Amino acid sequence: MELDGRRVVILGGSGDQGSLIAAELDRRGARVLFAGRDAERLQAKASAIGSHVPSVLFDLAVPSHAKHVVDTAIAMLGGIDGAMYSAAKAALSAATLALGRELRRQNVLAVDVRPPHTETGLATRPIAGTAPHMPEGLSPASVATAIVEAIESGQKELAAVSFRPQ
Repeated sequence: MELDGRRVVILGGSGDQGSLIAAELDRRGARVLFAGRDAERLQAKASAIGSHVPSVLFDLAVPSHAKHVVDTAIAMLGGIDGAMYSAAKAALSAATLALGRELRRQNVLAVDVRPPHTETGLATRPIAGTAPHMPEGLSPASVATAIVEAIESGQKELAAVSFRPQ
């Protein structure tokens, strides 16, 4: 898939991995919109790429936010060619597969991406208790590059074994 001029919404764009993927997409000519829960981090991550990158608040827990993100993308980018949820869990693989079948008719590629442990800092922020010790993970930049290359080549799945150690 040619990325030049494609319009991509990055859900979870305020996170380290999402912002690196957005930066890689931008470098390859895509137009990106950051969407996430933390307005300050969103603006900082978007601005780090350039003043041409917009951002919008998005929280999965607020049903009206999804429509707001779509409306914002249409207004600011002129439409949406793809969306990426950078905080997706492996349990969403079946949903991604089904979504991909539905979206194929609209020329939208859905990619099931399941990278192994990546050094985004998430492992140091447990929901409760103490975080377990984790071996060193992959660099977020190498994971972002692998994801964008999978999108460009039209891959539908990028399993953990697809990623090369740094």
